[in-house]
Amino acid sequence: MYSGTAPEWWQAFVVGHQLFWPRAWTNSDVVVVLDAESAHDWRVASVLSRLPPFPAVVFEAKPGPGVLCASFRSEGYCRQMYSNFFADRQTEADFVGFVDSDTMFITPVAVGDLFVGGKPRVSAYNGCCTGWNSPIERAIGGKPVAEFMTSSSFPFIVHRGHFAPMRAHIARTLGAATFDDAFHTICAEYGEHQYDLMGHYLWYAHRDDYAWHFRAPRGHDAFQAAQSDDADVLAAMQTRPAVSLMKMIGHSDF
Repeated sequence: MYSGTAPEWWQAFVVGHQLFWPRAWTNSDVVVVLDAESAHDWRVASVLSRLPPFPAVVFEAKPGPGVLCASFRSEGYCRQMYSNFFADRQTEADFVGFVDSDTMFITPVAVGDLFVGGKPRVSAYNGCCTGWNSPIERAIGGKPVAEFMTSSSFPFIVHRGHFAPMRAHIARTLGAATFDDAFHTICAEYGEHQYDLMGHYLWYAHRDDYAWHFRAPRGHDAFQAAQSDDADVLAAMQTRPAVSLMKMIGHSDF
Protein backbone atom coordinates (compact mmCIF):
# COMPACT_ATOMS: atom_id res chain seq x y z
CA MET A 1 0.00 0.00 0.00
CA TYR A 2 1.22 3.49 -0.83
CA SER A 3 1.37 5.20 2.57
CA GLY A 4 -0.25 8.29 1.09
CA THR A 5 -3.47 6.30 0.73
CA ALA A 6 -3.56 5.39 4.43
CA PRO A 7 -6.36 7.91 5.18
CA GLU A 8 -8.36 6.52 2.27
CA TRP A 9 -7.73 2.95 3.49
CA TRP A 10 -8.78 3.99 6.99
CA GLN A 11 -12.01 5.60 5.87
CA ALA A 12 -12.98 2.88 3.37
CA PHE A 13 -11.54 -0.55 4.07
CA VAL A 14 -11.13 -0.32 7.84
CA VAL A 15 -14.64 1.02 8.44
CA GLY A 16 -16.22 -1.71 6.33
CA HIS A 17 -14.01 -4.39 7.87
CA GLN A 18 -14.96 -3.36 11.38
CA LEU A 19 -18.65 -3.33 10.51
CA PHE A 20 -18.99 -6.45 8.40
CA TRP A 21 -16.04 -8.85 8.83
CA PRO A 22 -17.01 -11.59 11.34
CA ARG A 23 -15.18 -11.17 14.66
CA ALA A 24 -15.34 -14.94 15.10
CA TRP A 25 -12.88 -15.45 12.23
CA THR A 26 -9.83 -15.22 14.45
CA ASN A 27 -7.74 -17.19 11.95
CA SER A 28 -7.90 -14.33 9.43
CA ASP A 29 -5.43 -11.45 9.46
CA VAL A 30 -5.06 -8.14 7.68
CA VAL A 31 -1.62 -7.60 6.14
CA VAL A 32 -0.36 -4.23 4.94
CA VAL A 33 2.76 -4.10 2.75
CA LEU A 34 4.81 -0.90 2.80
CA ASP A 35 8.09 0.32 1.28
CA ALA A 36 11.13 -0.68 3.32
CA GLU A 37 13.23 2.32 2.22
CA SER A 38 10.61 4.92 3.18
CA ALA A 39 10.98 6.58 6.59
CA HIS A 40 7.45 7.93 6.18
CA ASP A 41 6.11 4.38 5.67
CA TRP A 42 7.74 3.28 8.91
CA ARG A 43 6.03 6.13 10.76
CA VAL A 44 2.69 5.25 9.18
CA ALA A 45 3.18 1.61 10.17
CA SER A 46 3.76 2.56 13.81
CA VAL A 47 0.29 4.12 13.82
CA LEU A 48 -1.58 1.50 11.78
CA SER A 49 -0.28 -1.42 13.82
CA ARG A 50 -1.73 0.08 17.02
CA LEU A 51 -5.24 0.59 15.66
CA PRO A 52 -8.02 -1.82 14.61
CA PRO A 53 -7.87 -4.10 12.74
CA PHE A 54 -4.26 -4.25 14.06
CA PRO A 55 -2.72 -5.28 10.75
CA ALA A 56 0.52 -7.15 10.38
CA VAL A 57 2.89 -4.80 8.57
CA VAL A 58 5.40 -6.18 6.07
CA PHE A 59 8.22 -3.98 4.76
CA GLU A 60 9.26 -4.86 1.24
CA ALA A 61 12.51 -3.88 -0.46
CA LYS A 62 12.28 -2.00 -3.75
CA PRO A 63 12.88 -4.20 -6.80
CA GLY A 64 16.21 -3.77 -8.54
CA PRO A 65 16.86 -1.53 -11.54
CA GLY A 66 15.07 -2.42 -14.75
CA VAL A 67 12.03 -4.09 -13.14
CA LEU A 68 9.50 -1.29 -12.68
CA CYS A 69 8.31 1.27 -15.19
CA ALA A 70 6.03 4.28 -15.28
CA SER A 71 4.13 3.53 -18.49
CA PHE A 72 0.90 3.00 -16.55
CA ARG A 73 0.16 5.83 -14.09
CA SER A 74 3.43 5.84 -12.12
CA GLU A 75 6.34 3.70 -10.97
CA GLY A 76 4.76 3.49 -7.51
CA TYR A 77 1.52 2.16 -8.96
CA CYS A 78 3.54 -0.36 -10.94
CA ARG A 79 5.38 -1.36 -7.76
CA GLN A 80 2.21 -2.34 -5.91
CA MET A 81 1.19 -4.50 -8.87
CA TYR A 82 4.58 -6.21 -8.83
CA SER A 83 4.36 -6.68 -5.06
CA ASN A 84 1.05 -8.54 -5.32
CA PHE A 85 2.72 -11.33 -7.29
CA PHE A 86 4.86 -12.06 -4.22
CA ALA A 87 2.04 -12.25 -1.68
CA ASP A 88 3.17 -15.79 -0.82
CA ARG A 89 6.21 -14.21 0.83
CA GLN A 90 4.15 -11.74 2.84
CA THR A 91 1.96 -14.17 4.81
CA GLU A 92 1.76 -17.82 5.88
CA ALA A 93 -2.01 -17.99 5.35
CA ASP A 94 -3.35 -20.67 3.02
CA PHE A 95 -5.30 -18.10 1.02
CA VAL A 96 -4.63 -14.44 0.20
CA GLY A 97 -7.50 -12.01 -0.39
CA PHE A 98 -6.53 -8.81 -2.19
CA VAL A 99 -8.38 -5.51 -1.75
CA ASP A 100 -7.65 -2.01 -3.02
CA SER A 101 -7.14 0.77 -0.49
CA ASP A 102 -10.36 2.45 -1.65
CA THR A 103 -12.58 -0.66 -1.43
CA MET A 104 -15.13 -1.00 1.36
CA PHE A 105 -17.20 -3.92 2.59
CA ILE A 106 -20.84 -2.91 2.24
CA THR A 107 -22.62 -6.02 3.53
CA PRO A 108 -22.03 -8.72 6.16
CA VAL A 109 -19.56 -11.36 4.97
CA ALA A 110 -20.36 -15.08 5.14
CA VAL A 111 -18.17 -18.06 4.29
CA GLY A 112 -20.30 -18.77 1.23
CA ASP A 113 -19.48 -15.33 -0.14
CA LEU A 114 -15.80 -16.21 -0.24
CA PHE A 115 -15.69 -19.97 -0.78
CA VAL A 116 -17.92 -22.45 -2.59
CA GLY A 117 -17.32 -26.06 -1.63
CA GLY A 118 -13.98 -25.07 -0.13
CA LYS A 119 -12.88 -23.35 -3.35
CA PRO A 120 -12.24 -19.59 -3.54
CA ARG A 121 -15.04 -17.77 -5.32
CA VAL A 122 -13.79 -15.76 -8.31
CA SER A 123 -16.10 -13.13 -9.81
CA ALA A 124 -15.56 -11.33 -13.12
CA TYR A 125 -17.28 -9.77 -16.11
CA ASN A 126 -17.42 -11.77 -19.34
CA GLY A 127 -16.47 -8.64 -21.17
CA CYS A 128 -13.85 -5.95 -21.03
CA CYS A 129 -14.13 -2.19 -20.85
CA THR A 130 -10.40 -1.43 -20.53
CA GLY A 131 -7.13 -2.34 -22.20
CA TRP A 132 -5.86 -4.26 -19.20
CA ASN A 133 -6.35 -7.59 -20.93
CA SER A 134 -4.03 -6.69 -23.81
CA PRO A 135 -1.04 -8.74 -22.52
CA ILE A 136 -3.03 -11.85 -21.57
CA GLU A 137 -2.45 -13.96 -24.65
CA ARG A 138 1.27 -13.25 -24.76
CA ALA A 139 1.92 -13.49 -21.00
CA ILE A 140 -0.45 -16.33 -20.09
CA GLY A 141 -0.69 -18.24 -23.36
CA GLY A 142 -4.49 -18.22 -23.65
CA LYS A 143 -7.14 -15.88 -24.97
CA PRO A 144 -8.78 -13.37 -22.59
CA VAL A 145 -12.05 -14.65 -21.14
CA ALA A 146 -13.08 -12.04 -18.57
CA GLU A 147 -12.37 -8.74 -16.83
CA PHE A 148 -11.24 -9.45 -13.26
CA MET A 149 -10.57 -5.86 -12.18
CA THR A 150 -14.06 -4.95 -10.92
CA SER A 151 -15.60 -4.08 -7.57
CA SER A 152 -17.46 -7.38 -7.58
CA SER A 153 -14.12 -9.22 -7.73
CA PHE A 154 -13.00 -8.08 -4.26
CA PRO A 155 -11.68 -9.61 -2.19
CA PHE A 156 -9.73 -11.35 -4.98
CA ILE A 157 -8.72 -14.65 -3.36
CA VAL A 158 -5.72 -16.73 -4.46
CA HIS A 159 -4.32 -19.93 -2.99
CA ARG A 160 -0.88 -19.07 -1.62
CA GLY A 161 0.61 -22.14 -3.26
CA HIS A 162 -0.26 -20.81 -6.72
CA PHE A 163 1.94 -17.70 -6.69
CA ALA A 164 5.29 -19.38 -7.33
CA PRO A 165 4.06 -21.43 -10.32
CA MET A 166 2.27 -18.33 -11.59
CA ARG A 167 5.49 -16.32 -11.65
CA ALA A 168 7.32 -19.20 -13.32
CA HIS A 169 4.58 -19.64 -15.92
CA ILE A 170 4.55 -15.95 -16.90
CA ALA A 171 8.34 -15.87 -17.23
CA ARG A 172 8.38 -19.08 -19.26
CA THR A 173 5.54 -17.99 -21.56
CA LEU A 174 7.27 -14.68 -22.30
CA GLY A 175 10.63 -16.39 -22.79
CA ALA A 176 12.16 -14.33 -19.99
CA ALA A 177 15.01 -15.45 -17.76
CA THR A 178 13.23 -14.29 -14.59
CA PHE A 179 9.82 -13.07 -13.52
CA ASP A 180 11.35 -9.63 -12.98
CA ASP A 181 12.32 -9.49 -16.66
CA ALA A 182 8.88 -10.71 -17.69
CA PHE A 183 7.14 -8.15 -15.49
CA HIS A 184 9.12 -5.29 -16.99
CA THR A 185 8.24 -6.44 -20.50
CA ILE A 186 4.53 -6.53 -19.68
CA CYS A 187 4.63 -3.18 -17.91
CA ALA A 188 6.69 -1.37 -20.54
CA GLU A 189 4.88 -2.74 -23.59
CA TYR A 190 1.30 -3.03 -22.37
CA GLY A 191 0.56 -1.45 -19.02
CA GLU A 192 -0.73 -4.43 -17.08
CA HIS A 193 -3.18 -5.11 -14.32
CA GLN A 194 -2.23 -7.78 -11.83
CA TYR A 195 -5.73 -9.12 -11.19
CA ASP A 196 -6.34 -9.78 -14.87
CA LEU A 197 -3.02 -11.61 -15.20
CA MET A 198 -3.70 -13.59 -12.03
CA GLY A 199 -7.29 -14.40 -12.93
CA HIS A 200 -6.36 -15.68 -16.39
CA TYR A 201 -3.46 -17.73 -15.08
CA LEU A 202 -5.75 -19.37 -12.52
CA TRP A 203 -8.40 -19.99 -15.18
CA TYR A 204 -5.99 -21.80 -17.47
CA ALA A 205 -3.74 -23.51 -14.91
CA HIS A 206 -5.92 -24.16 -11.83
CA ARG A 207 -9.48 -23.97 -13.11
CA ASP A 208 -10.74 -26.84 -10.96
CA ASP A 209 -9.37 -25.28 -7.77
CA TYR A 210 -11.66 -22.22 -7.93
CA ALA A 211 -15.40 -21.52 -8.14
CA TRP A 212 -15.96 -19.27 -11.15
CA HIS A 213 -18.79 -16.75 -11.38
CA PHE A 214 -18.96 -14.64 -14.53
CA ARG A 215 -21.45 -11.88 -15.23
CA ALA A 216 -22.41 -10.03 -18.38
CA PRO A 217 -20.75 -6.59 -18.35
CA ARG A 218 -22.85 -3.73 -17.01
CA GLY A 219 -26.00 -5.82 -16.83
CA HIS A 220 -27.50 -8.65 -18.82
CA ASP A 221 -28.61 -6.34 -21.62
CA ALA A 222 -24.94 -6.16 -22.63
CA PHE A 223 -24.53 -9.90 -23.07
CA GLN A 224 -23.99 -9.47 -26.81
CA ALA A 225 -20.73 -7.73 -25.88
CA ALA A 226 -19.42 -10.84 -24.15
CA GLN A 227 -15.70 -11.33 -24.55
CA SER A 228 -15.71 -15.13 -24.67
CA ASP A 229 -18.03 -17.81 -25.96
CA ASP A 230 -15.92 -20.61 -24.46
CA ALA A 231 -18.22 -23.38 -23.19
CA ASP A 232 -16.70 -23.32 -19.70
CA VAL A 233 -17.09 -19.55 -19.49
CA LEU A 234 -20.72 -19.68 -20.56
CA ALA A 235 -21.37 -22.48 -18.08
CA ALA A 236 -20.09 -20.22 -15.29
CA MET A 237 -22.29 -17.27 -16.27
CA GLN A 238 -24.56 -16.06 -13.48
CA THR A 239 -28.17 -15.47 -14.45
CA ARG A 240 -29.41 -14.39 -11.03
CA PRO A 241 -28.77 -11.07 -9.28
CA ALA A 242 -25.80 -11.14 -6.92
CA VAL A 243 -24.79 -8.77 -4.14
CA SER A 244 -21.21 -7.50 -4.28
CA LEU A 245 -19.33 -7.65 -0.99
CA MET A 246 -17.31 -4.54 -1.66
CA LYS A 247 -17.57 -1.19 -3.40
CA MET A 248 -14.93 1.14 -4.72
CA ILE A 249 -15.60 4.40 -2.95
CA GLY A 250 -16.17 7.05 -5.57
CA HIS A 251 -16.78 4.50 -8.34
CA SER A 252 -20.56 4.62 -8.22
CA ASP A 253 -20.92 3.26 -11.74
CA PHE A 254 -19.58 -0.09 -10.56
